Amino acid sequence: MEYENDADVHDHAADDGQDIDRDAAAQITNSLLPLPPSVYSRFTRDNVARYNVMKEAKENDLKNGEFDWENAEPAARLARQKIILERAAAAKEGITEEEKNVASGSNTKSTSLLPVPPWDILLAMEPPNVDWIKEDGHYSCFGDRWPVEESLPSLQEMGMAQIYPTSEDEEMDRPAILTSLLRTLLKSYLRLIDTVLSPPQAYLSTQNDPNTGAITNQEWLFTTQDKARQINDISINFMHLLNETRPLQAREQLRDLMRDQLNNRKQEAKLMRLQCQAIRTEIQSIKDGMRNEVG
Repeated sequence: MEYENDADVHDHAADDGQDIDRDAAAQITNSLLPLPPSVYSRFTRDNVARYNVMKEAKENDLKNGEFDWENAEPAARLARQKIILERAAAAKEGITEEEKNVASGSNTKSTSLLPVPPWDILLAMEPPNVDWIKEDGHYSCFGDRWPVEESLPSLQEMGMAQIYPTSEDEEMDRPAILTSLLRTLLKSYLRLIDTVLSPPQAYLSTQNDPNTGAITNQEWLFTTQDKARQINDISINFMHLLNETRPLQAREQLRDLMRDQLNNRKQEAKLMRLQCQAIRTEIQSIKDGMRNEVG
């Protein structure tokens, strides 16, 4: 998004950059999606023109060795930025109105390089280096790191136990394994409920019948924790196996979509042929009627 000029932004957008930080801190809302970063307000028409001037000047400095932009201190960068923009503004003022119209086009609104912003234009407006992102293999989004190449890590890589057989074959009977995991999950859940509903005892009588199923507090706690851990492992395995089927599901959905499109086109072609046949029949009947009238 590009503003017409600096006046389109709020009055303090071109200050020392503190407004940008305050706006970023104020972006705590109850909206479903996060707001765009407040740095977008710097991309005015004037600032874009300043950035283009600075970008060209940086390339010339690096080519001629006049200024080391990569290793320079922030104060030195700002001083160099001021010199470049003031020179460019002075050179721009020396151009006649006719030359300005020829250079920029009659329909293009004029831009101003002055006053020089007190923040580093190249650092604030230069796009990220995609090559660095590819080299690192990860990118940041909403505070999380995501891999550039999407891949589903195995359960072993996530430090989880795998309770279903491993197979790289896409023809593996995943529905049967998912059904088995679901049944195991339900049985474990019912056993956990049964254990929770059985009240533990502080101690067991020496004459207590072992068939009654009475357990102590320690045994009850150990059993419930074990069942809860088992349910957690089964659920993770179930979801992981489901995620492995996502590519297969997407492929089948694409096949169904293409099949539906093909059937729809065949049906449309059939209707068009029937309509053409009806039109030909109608035209032929009109011709026959005209012949009968002439005869």
